[in-house]
Amino acid sequence: MPGWSLALHAIGASPDGHTFYVAYQAFSDAKSSNTSQIWIYRLSITGSGAVMPLTRIKGGVINVATALWSSGGSLALSPDGAKLALTVDNGHDSQGWADKIVVIDLATGARHVWRGGLYRSGKTFTIPDISWTADGRSLVFLGLWCDYPTAASRCAGTSGPGDYRDTQVRSLSVGTGGGTLDRSAVLLSQSARYPVITAAVAGPGPAELNVVVLSGKTGSSGSWSKAAVENVSAVNGSLLGVAYRWAPQGDAGQPVISPDPSGHYLLLSYALPGGLHTGWIGVGKLHLLPIRQPYLGYWITAW
Repeated sequence: MPGWSLALHAIGASPDGHTFYVAYQAFSDAKSSNTSQIWIYRLSITGSGAVMPLTRIKGGVINVATALWSSGGSLALSPDGAKLALTVDNGHDSQGWADKIVVIDLATGARHVWRGGLYRSGKTFTIPDISWTADGRSLVFLGLWCDYPTAASRCAGTSGPGDYRDTQVRSLSVGTGGGTLDRSAVLLSQSARYPVITAAVAGPGPAELNVVVLSGKTGSSGSWSKAAVENVSAVNGSLLGVAYRWAPQGDAGQPVISPDPSGHYLLLSYALPGGLHTGWIGVGKLHLLPIRQPYLGYWITAW
């Protein structure tokens, strides 16, 4: 597009699986301008497989301050398909990246924004994951704090002195209409049982979470020896079941999960030597997709 450079920011699917929402980060090519925006488009696929043209949604231009490909982004469509939630940068003066949540009404373009309230002195704050509860009343998000500054690594290391990393899975009522992120409630915290939480989404049942947990012994590079996708109670943090386990080979990176519109199936992406591997989890197995992402970078997947 003349005058602008685009980078894919995030993607999400509608409940019927035929409509996708794609968020791009757009940068002005003008040397005298630092303009950066998020552009959100709708993409539909008909029953016969025909792809309809991209159309920008109402309220689908959001001014941002920095290059979000350095910190990743997250996007989720509400269960009724009426609202879109995404993370964007809160500004040059904030203590984080992808640290603001915006919810857009797809019919009117009206927005509600939550930002601030969870910063910690000397630490970077990021929101790697957002998802909707099945009733559409709340957003579940993963809050991540690490040593300042670090946008690219997303706190890949272990916890402890000199390598600070902390996570919380929190629930935010959309009915509050905006405000600060500390109005959310803590559902699950990093602990000895959940040493490193790299991803978290709501479901599949009420008051349940699906989380990716790294654990076990750590190597000299800070990598973990065990990884699992676990189903956890959002009420008391108890383990309800394990969907899939694997042993990371070298640095586990930051495995991510993406739920299908029903919330009952998950896409899992994680790093192995030679690139990123993505597949869907079913009956305790990972069914790898036929095409492997050949480069290491940010996982952007959707059903």
